[in-house]
Parts: sequence; C-alpha cells; structure tokens
Amino acid sequence: MEEPIMQPEAPPPYEGPDARAEITELTWAEQVALNETAALETYQPKAFDIPEAVAVADEPADVAEMKVMISPVRVQVKNSAGKMIAAFWARWCCHGYNCCSFC
Repeated sequence: MEEPIMQPEAPPPYEGPDARAEITELTWAEQVALNETAALETYQPKAFDIPEAVAVADEPADVAEMKVMISPVRVQVKNSAGKMIAAFWARWCCHGYNCCSFC
C-alpha cells in the first residue's frame, strides 16, 4: 500500500516586518515550485504486479469436513512470470465468517 499524501506544513508564525524583509537566494514562487516538483516525484504512478494465479502455500494437515482447521490456510499470489507477489497481503480463513481467531 502507498502512504497517504502528507498534509502541507503550517505556515510559520508572523515574526514582524524585519523577518519578512529577509533576502533569500530564491523567490517564494521558485521555492514553492521546487517543493511541488519534489512532491510530484514522490507521488508518481507506480507499476504493480498483476496477480495471475493463486496457490496454496502449505498443504493443510488434519483437515476434516465441518471441523475448524487448526492453522489458517496460507496462499501465494503469483504474477504472469510465476513469481510470488510479495506486496500482496490478504487474510484468508477456513470459514470466512469472522467466527474464529484466524478470521
């Protein structure tokens, strides 16, 4: 998941006319343009792997119909090259009804 867009910083408190008359190397507009360019580079679109297949990571043991499974089912999501997608996160349960500690 991506981090949410950060809120802009609060403006500094008013310090009087002497502090406002400070001479800087860049104008205010140039400073804002640099800050906005840096923010745009941070939030550029990213390419994600597209899931192509889902596979069971570990074969369940001691499974019986209508009984609660001892360990949750772990799955792996694979891309078109057959590699596991590490950024994919999902919680799977044997029931799907939020009825046990694994749901």
